[in-house]
Amino acid sequence: LIGQMVHEIPSVFSFFSPEYSAPGPVTQASLVSPEAQVTAGPNIISLMNGLMSLVKYGLTACWEGFGTLKGSCNRIPSRENSEGNLTLVPTTESDLYTVMTAGRLSKENRQVIRQMFQQETDSRLALMKAQQLIVNTPEFHSTGLTRRIGQIRPEPESPPPSSNRYKAVVYVLLAGGADSYNMLVPHTCTKKNNGGQTVLEQYNALRSSMAMTSSERYRIIDTKSNNEQPCEQFAIHPELKIVHELYKQGDLAFFANAGVIHKPFTKKNYKQRIETQLFSHPSMQEEARRIDPFGNGNPGSGILGRMCDKLIEKGYNAKASSINVATIATSAGDDSELIPQYVSSRGITMFHPKPRKETFDPLPYIKEMNGVTALQSNIFGETWSKELNQAIHDNREQMEHLSNIVISNPAEGNDRYAKIMNAVLPIILSHKERNVDRDIIYVELGGWDHHKEMKYSLSDRYKSVNNVLTAFYNEMKSKGYWEDVTLQIVSDFGRTLTPNSSNGTDHGWGGHYFAMGGSVKGNQIFGEYPDDLTESGPYNIGRGRISPTMSWESILNSALQWMGLDDDKGELDYCLPNRFQAGTKLLSKEDVFAD
Repeated sequence: LIGQMVHEIPSVFSFFSPEYSAPGPVTQASLVSPEAQVTAGPNIISLMNGLMSLVKYGLTACWEGFGTLKGSCNRIPSRENSEGNLTLVPTTESDLYTVMTAGRLSKENRQVIRQMFQQETDSRLALMKAQQLIVNTPEFHSTGLTRRIGQIRPEPESPPPSSNRYKAVVYVLLAGGADSYNMLVPHTCTKKNNGGQTVLEQYNALRSSMAMTSSERYRIIDTKSNNEQPCEQFAIHPELKIVHELYKQGDLAFFANAGVIHKPFTKKNYKQRIETQLFSHPSMQEEARRIDPFGNGNPGSGILGRMCDKLIEKGYNAKASSINVATIATSAGDDSELIPQYVSSRGITMFHPKPRKETFDPLPYIKEMNGVTALQSNIFGETWSKELNQAIHDNREQMEHLSNIVISNPAEGNDRYAKIMNAVLPIILSHKERNVDRDIIYVELGGWDHHKEMKYSLSDRYKSVNNVLTAFYNEMKSKGYWEDVTLQIVSDFGRTLTPNSSNGTDHGWGGHYFAMGGSVKGNQIFGEYPDDLTESGPYNIGRGRISPTMSWESILNSALQWMGLDDDKGELDYCLPNRFQAGTKLLSKEDVFAD
């Protein structure tokens, strides 16, 4: 229900990033809160539904409960038919607060429950209602003391209708470090390094058993004559049929050898010039989400949140969304009112579903008990209350606008990639109903850390990617949105060219990525595919790790401009604070996009 089932951890790092800091007072206090990642709206809704169902009906699957047995859910479920029940019956109100919040429940929230007790004559129902309310309080979900100031949190305002052309950016992070040297592979190469080897010869020598063989290199693409690449032809991984087709038809472009770059560097001084912890999943993924290595942008913000913030400031009806995960990528920072929405890949579930004959509505009490807090209040409790209110609001909006969207070309199968990418489609297709003219959507697809059996595992992953990208293209094309969307693929880092002893590859640095969409000037490779992969060349820093020659800022500069931000108004500098210091060529809208 909350996405943390046994044996379903997304990586070896479990469910939480140790560096995660919830936007707002937690970030302002320079604290981290890894568990706050579970406060993505759909997780909150599922958790609250499960807890309230447990209180009312016992352990059952009815009405979004935590149990497995459903039985008859049309009527008020019988507690006798459940898999278990809460049996402790406190004798006093004080005992109830001690058991459920260790006595932390504030006097204001105690008064709310006391008023409810006075209105309910049935003591059994009164206890049940009180438990429903307490499980929604900040004191139940955090260990500090909460001080409310007696104000209900205001509802977010809906934007007015827009006459602007609609555009969307879908930012897809392949979490774990995708081995992109088997995605974009040298095929026909004449240029040689100082050792007299072509790039294909170097590739085969270094990759050894990890190399794509000549029989596997049959999805061939040509490079444009004005693209100074070391090969006249490259091959696309055989499982990426849609990538090959879109490149050939001019709707997909590659970005060669890209990654984290803070300042210009060489093989000798890169450790001093790059300040992040290279080759580390948490730090390199955070770099791809933030694109602000020195913290010069709005504190606590990510690239997509800053983009959305500036678009709103400029008059667009922009909305940042994330599929499943709470992420800094969609946060606009501490002093911004922007709150991203979270959409579940498991479907949209109504908040507090109940039988028709059940009349108690806890929502007014929940809003009061999670109202505006004082400055001295527990910041983790404040985070819970803010996120709960936003989750309830977003749930209502999604039930109204997203739940009835008909997808004509969903990704096939029931794997997590298909579920995640199918959740993206209703966001785009519902933009008119939501009065949104700019959607910025964050997607995270995990499972790319292939230290063992890389070739086999990578083929399986690319097959899944091909499935979801094909469905995305078909849906956007059939609904008339293909020219209005851009999907950008990135990863934490590339991988080593050289294999390890387990037929896998290890953490690298630079990698190859791509953007696809009807407005992309495709059929070309931006940047420089390394012309010397050997350790004697300028790029290989050891162990087959290739240093990048194109920064994240180089790629995203063009996407920001395409979405409507200007170079001469400081908007791009706000979104990409390190774009000039990185020292690599900044691609423009005119370079990458046709309109």
